[in-house]
Amino acid sequence: MSTAYRYNEYLESRKRAQLASCILSGLVKQPPSIQDIAGIWDDNTMRVYDKMEMYELIKERIKNKKRK
Repeated sequence: MSTAYRYNEYLESRKRAQLASCILSGLVKQPPSIQDIAGIWDDNTMRVYDKMEMYELIKERIKNKKRK
């Protein structure tokens, strides 16, 4: 699967997440964020991560940067 296709799918997923968030905002007090629903795109790895995966990835990058 090409990077362009994955990124396009991510953008489409964000559009759907935006719509879902709008709908949920009328039903619940605190709707999930778009990032909670669609994930977070990482430009370095060209992948989508959920919040916890991205948190761990950033932690590793900081550790590696400190070692240098």
